[in-house]
Amino acid sequence: MFRFKECRKCRAVKEIAEFYVHPKMLDKHLNICKTCTKERIKKYRIEHPEILKIQDDKNYSKQKEKPGHRFKQIERQRRWRTKEIQSAHNYVHKNIRNQKPELCENCKKQRARLAHHPNYQKPRDVIWLCFKCHNALLGIKKAEGLGQIQAEQR
Repeated sequence: MFRFKECRKCRAVKEIAEFYVHPKMLDKHLNICKTCTKERIKKYRIEHPEILKIQDDKNYSKQKEKPGHRFKQIERQRRWRTKEIQSAHNYVHKNIRNQKPELCENCKKQRARLAHHPNYQKPRDVIWLCFKCHNALLGIKKAEGLGQIQAEQR
């Protein structure tokens, strides 16, 4: 494939990585380099503030239609990050993530990928589960066999 390309605006020959990707172009890159494109966009923003204000208002109104979407996501992340939970996750990440078993401790069918802490005050007590069993344990808690795991851990 082409390694170098000439910018249509500044006429400089640059590496292909200096051009933005564009699927409709023959070589899948724009004909104007990144620096020229950035200059063009800056100039457009200065010359057409009224058009950009209309676009910004439209985007803002779309976001308003979904109230609190981003705030809910942030709150969800913040809610479970207490000191105990964070320290338990850090312990697994630093000390025992390489010691996980090959199969899920619940279903014994799928590969164990997630560490579940039944009690965050005991960060060394970890159950290694597959995605399916972990989601069932966190969400529904009615999947077959999950009650057995919890009873064994107590």
